[in-house]
Amino acid sequence: MHRRRCRRLTMITTVRCCSASYLQSVAADRHAAVISICRAGGRAAKVPSGYSGVLYLSFDDVPHRRAAPGAASRSFTRQMAHETLYFLIQINRIPLVRTLLCQCEDGCSRAAPIAAYAAALYGATLVGCETPSARPSPTYERLMLIAPVRRFGAKLAACGPLSLR
Repeated sequence: MHRRRCRRLTMITTVRCCSASYLQSVAADRHAAVISICRAGGRAAKVPSGYSGVLYLSFDDVPHRRAAPGAASRSFTRQMAHETLYFLIQINRIPLVRTLLCQCEDGCSRAAPIAAYAAALYGATLVGCETPSARPSPTYERLMLIAPVRRFGAKLAACGPLSLR
């Protein structure tokens, strides 16, 4: 019986949290992928073509329970967490991609939790944002519920197919 050779799948070495203005000021890089986040009902940022992959998300940084009364609000959903995790797996399998850019309007409230999760998942360097506060955001909590870094990170570095279930 032949043993299958394993190679470490983690290719992403840097996760950068950035604003929309930063993303538009730098040249597109085929060695990078982008998660672009806008507020619910807002217009998505224009991501220059040339990146290896782009995921667009739209949600508010204030959860429903803390939104102003009568205000329309859309929180980071379980479906968005699955889409994010699937994207993180797929871009990590592209040999050229070394950097993930997580972009939101100002580069802090929506992008930071996803960037922190991705950096922990990949064991990558987190650049451009403060580490998450002692009180985790609902976005980070939702990602952790679906795929805890400790359990899922080991699968990411192992051989074989990965499942979102």
